[in-house]
Amino acid sequence: MASTVPDPAALRRFYETDYPRRFPPEASDTERHALFENVLGRAPRLAPGARLLDVGCGGGRLLSAAAARGWRSTGVEVSRRVAVVARAGTAAPVVQADGGALPFRSGALDAVTLVNVVDHLDAPAAALAEARRVLRPGGFVVLRIPNGPIHAACARLLARLGPSARWRGWDGYPILHLFAFGAPALARLVERAGFARVETLNSPRTGGGGVAWRLAGRAIGGLAALAAAVSRGRWLLAPSVEVWAEKPGDDAV
Repeated sequence: MASTVPDPAALRRFYETDYPRRFPPEASDTERHALFENVLGRAPRLAPGARLLDVGCGGGRLLSAAAARGWRSTGVEVSRRVAVVARAGTAAPVVQADGGALPFRSGALDAVTLVNVVDHLDAPAAALAEARRVLRPGGFVVLRIPNGPIHAACARLLARLGPSARWRGWDGYPILHLFAFGAPALARLVERAGFARVETLNSPRTGGGGVAWRLAGRAIGGLAALAAAVSRGRWLLAPSVEVWAEKPGDDAV
């Protein structure tokens, strides 16, 4: 069966032109700010001046949150326009580059974040290999993605609802992107890239939407937390999941 993943040149054109029009990097909302604060709040302790790279940094909100913690943050964006916007909106340097070919020396960084990024890439394994290369031994990587199996189940439900879902605007969810990873599949990908101490967890919903959506989000979050606790982390049912991992400390750089 022919692959449905677009070729790298077409994908780059999409993120250079179409994606910034649909999701302007200048737009700022409290939901995304809260998301980045939540992610960084779970980060291992880093000393002031620690070096953090955010791959796919968008408008630079995570960079600003990292800088507020005293870390030296740098962003990477494949889109020139988005990189320019991020540079203008933060005090952090932002470079235009591909996640699979990072312009940093090996072992230069303490942390790499890929928040809602790897499921957009045509070669996720290459991006993880690069993240491992640029990290110092003992440095960590964090990935956040939509929870593929949960979104696929929602998509099947919405398909059954048909016109009713479209009329209510529910067909705007879910987003599967290029790949629909579940937490176990993404953890295996991270392990194959040479990372250790791999941990998967539910990623908290950060709010947004109307009252009904917020109430539904709290209910789903509660059920997801209960399922994770009962299963000792094996059942991750939140709409998004995170994977945290460490570059082995005995690696040669």
